[in-house]
Amino acid sequence: MYVPNRVFDLMDIFRVRLRVGPGISAGVRATRPLSAYLGLHSTVFAGLPGPRGAREIPWPVGFDLRSGAQASVADVSKGAPYYDPLEVGLEVQPLIVGVNVGIGVFEILDFAAGLLCIDLQHDDFGRDYAQQESADSTQGQGAPADGGQTRTD
Repeated sequence: MYVPNRVFDLMDIFRVRLRVGPGISAGVRATRPLSAYLGLHSTVFAGLPGPRGAREIPWPVGFDLRSGAQASVADVSKGAPYYDPLEVGLEVQPLIVGVNVGIGVFEILDFAAGLLCIDLQHDDFGRDYAQQESADSTQGQGAPADGGQTRTD
């Protein structure tokens, strides 16, 4: 899955969504602590969806539904897409047609590390992180010298 994962990691860097649907909203992001959003929109989008944040296929079309307000880490909005914690971007929905654009800085690092088979974002297909974490946690403990048998002398 090396090649598809690198393509998806590259696509994760950029968010370029053209949105169509009713709403009035605006938002700005310059990292998670320096971000704000206010409004309501219910739209469909086409374009690069942006960072996935999880192991999923980045479909170039979808729904973008969000409402509420968000300022820095205080977020009372609902329905926001996943935003890279270091993402820089903006969104605006003035009535019917809008955009949501951004660049995921951490996703650039994830892409570069992915070239060396290191998945910083844990979003690559073909890896079982739960199994890997379980194996990592038991390796440090070591097995009993007697093979797990309990001695009763």
